Amino acid sequence: MLAIIFESALFVAFLAALGALVVSLLQSSPLGTRLTQIQNRRRLEREVAASCPVHGPHDERDLVRLPGGATLCPECYQETLDGRFL
Repeated sequence: MLAIIFESALFVAFLAALGALVVSLLQSSPLGTRLTQIQNRRRLEREVAASCPVHGPHDERDLVRLPGGATLCPECYQETLDGRFL
């Protein structure tokens, strides 16, 4: 019985080591570098989309989505409703 438990533990450790090796090799390869660049670009595009040139950066949840799909910061939206255009 002890041999079965020990063999199972070794098998799980082998799978964990194999997974760590695959992740490590993927991160240091050109494909891993490309995936990291894509992830960074998407993060920067989200930050730029959530930044108003007049009122500065906002949280994505605070932005007002217009019927056309565009977003406005809450201050710009309120100014537009009040008739004070930029």
